[in-house]
Amino acid sequence: ESENIYTSTGESVMTLVDVEPADYDGGLCMIFKLSDGRFFIVDSGVSGRNSASGTSAGWVYATLAKHADDPGNIEVAAWLLTHSHSDHIGGLYDLAKGSYNADGKTHPLAPEKITEKIKIERIIYNEHSMEGGEYTCVGWVDTIIDAFDVKNVVKAHPGQEFFIADLTLTIFGSQDLVIGQNKIDNINEFSIVSMIEFNGKRILSLADAFPTINKKLAKVYKNELKADVLQMPHHGLCDTGHRGFYGAVGAQTLFIPISKAGHRGGTSGRKRFCRAT
Repeated sequence: ESENIYTSTGESVMTLVDVEPADYDGGLCMIFKLSDGRFFIVDSGVSGRNSASGTSAGWVYATLAKHADDPGNIEVAAWLLTHSHSDHIGGLYDLAKGSYNADGKTHPLAPEKITEKIKIERIIYNEHSMEGGEYTCVGWVDTIIDAFDVKNVVKAHPGQEFFIADLTLTIFGSQDLVIGQNKIDNINEFSIVSMIEFNGKRILSLADAFPTINKKLAKVYKNELKADVLQMPHHGLCDTGHRGFYGAVGAQTLFIPISKAGHRGGTSGRKRFCRAT
């Protein structure tokens, strides 16, 4: 904390990236502009997984360019990537590959040589031990690190605390909480859970954490989970509930990262919005 020396140059702000161009009804990307002009980002929206799908890549760049002091020199102090599903790390993965378009369904503002316009100082992640799957971007970590020449790569573990200008990030959960289970069937179980303290608010980000993680969080952290805003896990799907956990959080504002299509029932027709069990 004592080494977190910075100079405030403007107002800090939080914003969200539009995930509408994609063929999937999920997606998450939260962007925080820090008071020193740099950015802290959680996830990056959806990748273009096939020729019929769009990608959030252009929208991510356009949002950063809109808020940056210099759109040609965007500085990201830290980028937290919660897990390897393509609706969470896909936008940055596509930027790293230079894939901004898929059937013309992306934002038109992504320029050439985008990796020269965005400097990423630190990547925070905890890669899972599972590979493959329909919605997984295999090899994404190395692709991103190499493309943006990231020098500071940090594995996230419970208990870590990062002081990033006027934002504090605390890691509550990662794959450490589920290692040792007899069976792990879904990458969502590896989601990084974090508390973001920013502009006097506490924002608890669950990514796609399953109830198994939420129950452990409630047992381990108890009163430390108190938050003003709760990002609902797994885009409000019905497999997210744990009453004791939500009671410990006590948030007055819920953020459900979901596209309009998903809100209406989604491409998969799955029931939305959980009931705590």
